[in-house]
Amino acid sequence: MKNKISLKKILRNHFILFTFAVIFLVLFVLFVMNQAGERLVDKMDLLGGDSSYQEYLGNRENEIKKAEAYEGKIQIIDGEYNILSPEEEKSRYSSKEIYELSQGEYQEEGRYYSGILTKLSRAEEDLYKLLILPKDRIHLNYRIDMDLDQDTSGIFLLFITAAAVMAFGYWFILKLSTRRIDRLVNVPLEDLREDMKKVKEENYSIHHTSYEIEEFDEMRDSFESMTKRLDYLMDKTKNDEFLRYQLISELGHDIKNSITPIKGYASILLMEEELSNKYKIPIEKITENCDDMEKMLQILMSFGKLSRVDYSLNLKEIDIADLFRNIIAEKYSSFEMKEMEQIIDIEEKEILLFADELEIKRAIINLVENAAFHNEKGGRVYMGIEEGEDFAEIIIADNGNRIEDFLVNLIFEPFIRKKPIKDKMGHSGLGLSITKRIVEKHKGELQLIQPYKEYSKAFIIRLRKSKGAVE
Repeated sequence: MKNKISLKKILRNHFILFTFAVIFLVLFVLFVMNQAGERLVDKMDLLGGDSSYQEYLGNRENEIKKAEAYEGKIQIIDGEYNILSPEEEKSRYSSKEIYELSQGEYQEEGRYYSGILTKLSRAEEDLYKLLILPKDRIHLNYRIDMDLDQDTSGIFLLFITAAAVMAFGYWFILKLSTRRIDRLVNVPLEDLREDMKKVKEENYSIHHTSYEIEEFDEMRDSFESMTKRLDYLMDKTKNDEFLRYQLISELGHDIKNSITPIKGYASILLMEEELSNKYKIPIEKITENCDDMEKMLQILMSFGKLSRVDYSLNLKEIDIADLFRNIIAEKYSSFEMKEMEQIIDIEEKEILLFADELEIKRAIINLVENAAFHNEKGGRVYMGIEEGEDFAEIIIADNGNRIEDFLVNLIFEPFIRKKPIKDKMGHSGLGLSITKRIVEKHKGELQLIQPYKEYSKAFIIRLRKSKGAVE
């Protein structure tokens, strides 16, 4: 088993190693530059030391040309500062002028000059070579190179090379450091990201790799334990939901089988011509209640079916605008009976989306019926579609009473009613809950907004249009 190390220690160690590596690189480059500089200086004929008079005479023309290339000159003077050669109008320097030359303060024709004296040995008398250069052509921090034809581009090239070595070395050290950190940190994070995507898609086959960093190993173990637990709970939930749906389905069929003969016998009795009103009215009530019970059983079975995790939709491309118009036409009489004003706002064009037509129709019908059932006579209802670039919104709004605040967060829960149980019409308190489940199965949204424009409240179904509607 690999030795584990903490992330904190890894980062600290890498920082220390990186810092020392950079310091070493800087010192190495400085050392190389210094050595190269010394070798360059060694190759130069520097002023300031003793020089043979015979050597000067043999190389005089060459040195004069070099000095003139830098707008300077070379003179031979004696111990009294008399100028021996070349012959010029000025024949002698004063002690003050020699001092000014040494300090770079000697001025001639508005320009400052610096001078360096070199004693010429083995001469018959004390002779000195005086190099005079414009101050703006030299730096007093450096010794003057008498080999003035040396190409200064070599120094520039040295600095460029050193900078390139420094940059490459820094990049190389950084590359090695980040490569290891990438292997130790980014690889586990990438594995974790892929595992989270799998869990989101209900795929619990995750990585089981062991990592060098102990925090990532602990994270992996915790995540693996969580996914196993989640996998178990999902299987248990699916199994429980299947058993619950099976129980509801079997009970529903048993109750329906019991209701069917009662309804049948009641219908036969109603066919008797000699049946008095004393018995006819109660029998009609029995028939109506049987119809209501059948409707409620159907709603309950639908709720159980939609609650199953493994329930799948029968998706196809539909024109939601045409479907909504047909629903409004079917429910027209419900609003007419209550003398409600209907405002229809649906454009005469196709609005296509992928959906289960029967389920979406049921969801919209639930909202339309609620608008008719829960509002007072003479009210106003708005039914329309607002279309966006990617979404279509089915809107049912009215000017009836608002939903009480304490019900707003519960309105989509099962068995929540705005009106009491004694209200008929088959309203079980499951309508909005079923509608929400249908919309969510389509990966859409169902919202209650109050107020909405000039209306007291609105229920809005938001669904994605055909392109990428439901995968």
